[in-house]
Amino acid sequence: MAQGVWGAANFRRYFHQILTMAGQPDLPARRLIVGETFTPSGNWSTFPPHRHEKDDLPREAFHEEMYYFKVNPADGFGIARHYNDHGLDANYTVRDSTILMAPDGYHSVVSAPGYMTYYLWFLAGEHRIQATANDPALGWVERTVPMLKELGHQ
Repeated sequence: MAQGVWGAANFRRYFHQILTMAGQPDLPARRLIVGETFTPSGNWSTFPPHRHEKDDLPREAFHEEMYYFKVNPADGFGIARHYNDHGLDANYTVRDSTILMAPDGYHSVVSAPGYMTYYLWFLAGEHRIQATANDPALGWVERTVPMLKELGHQ
């Protein structure tokens, strides 16, 4: 299982890629990609927001996505933002054992201070590659990661 850290500073999160192409090209799954993400207290996850709603390889691969959330402590919460270019702009309260479906649009999650948010994520589509498109208005945030790490903001 591949594991590591995505992001830096207050958008750092830890991941495990359970059923992905990362180091596992011979997996029997044809349409499913699975992983899990651990987002520390007060941090943003899947930031900058991304989507995977078009088959436009190698830039973007269409996948429907589902998140199954756990929150620690269980009485805590987080917020998920799900939006697109066609008028959808919704914020969902993430609670322990909740599910969010993201068949299209950009999405992002934040853990409330004092609570860790975990989510098991499932992607289903025709491709076994995690090609995503960042929100063009926020994609610049990803380019700050090397600088933040160099400054010690792991």
